[in-house]
Amino acid sequence: MYRIEVMYPNKPGSTFNLKHWSEVHLPMGLRLLKKHCGVSPVRVEAYPNPYAPPGMTAPYHLANSLYFNTREDADAFINLFGIEEAARELRADWPNYTQSDPDVMISEVIDCDPTTGRAR
Repeated sequence: MYRIEVMYPNKPGSTFNLKHWSEVHLPMGLRLLKKHCGVSPVRVEAYPNPYAPPGMTAPYHLANSLYFNTREDADAFINLFGIEEAARELRADWPNYTQSDPDVMISEVIDCDPTTGRAR
């Protein structure tokens, strides 16, 4: 399994509109991914309003994980931003919910035993 992590930086002066992101932007992105790439994630998670240990600032307003069964499907998500129509629509919406461009990380997911830590 593969995970795409989209993280919205908590920079000085930046804000994040969770309602717009969850009701407009995320559904738009999923629709465009299906339309242009024929792919849908098998699972989607959002981690809003993270907090940091005392004395520190949370580095992100929100992190969003999208899980895909294959690397090819995960790569389709990244390729979506190379499709002019989709990229234009997604980027045009960013100012409606944040001032920061997202950070993106792609990784393989390895399930580990919670007792031993060994990969299963």
